[in-house]
This record gives sequence, C-alpha cells and structure tokens, in this order.
Amino acid sequence: MNLQFDIIEILKVTMVLFAVIDVIGSIPIIISLKQKTGGINASKASFVSFGIMIVFLFVGQTILDIIGISVGDFAIAGSILLFIVAFEMILGIQIAKTGILETLIGLYNRL
Repeated sequence: MNLQFDIIEILKVTMVLFAVIDVIGSIPIIISLKQKTGGINASKASFVSFGIMIVFLFVGQTILDIIGISVGDFAIAGSILLFIVAFEMILGIQIAKTGILETLIGLYNRL
C-alpha cells in the first residue's frame, strides 16, 4: 500500500465531500434531530464519524474485494441512492421505507 501525503488530492476530496454531504442543506435535518432527541453531542458524533472514515480508509477496498464489488459499481450504487433522495426532495414524495429517522435516532441513543 502506497500512502502519500498530497495536499492537492486532500483538497479535491474535501471539496467533493462538501458538495455531496451538503452541509447547508442538512441544517433542517440536524434541527429536526435535535428537537426529537433533545440534543446532539457534537464531539461524540464527530469522533464516531472520524473513526468510521479512518476504518474505511484502510479496509474499505478489502471489504469491497471480499464482497466482490468494484469501486465503480459502488459509485454507481451511490449515485442511484443520491438520485432517489434528490427525487424525493424535489417531488415531495417518499419512496424509501418510513421510520428510517426513528431507527437512526434509536441507534444514536444507544451509543
């Protein structure tokens, strides 16, 4: 494994993640979560997110190889999911299973 520190690549990935995550667009979701759970522990959420990112940085390709999925296949599946979410947001309909938000809140409270 050849790990090199390249600031240009880090900036590219940061910009892509910022665009995909849509921090500004997530504000209503975060406010809704705070109202339903009574508050979000930002440092706990940050450490958990950081840990997940680090784990997948080192073992993500191995996991995909074990499952038999290429990075391209994973990217296509992710783009389909993003399309479905965008479709729901634009048309104001719900395609996905209901209760996902409640499930995520329950998982968060167990941490």
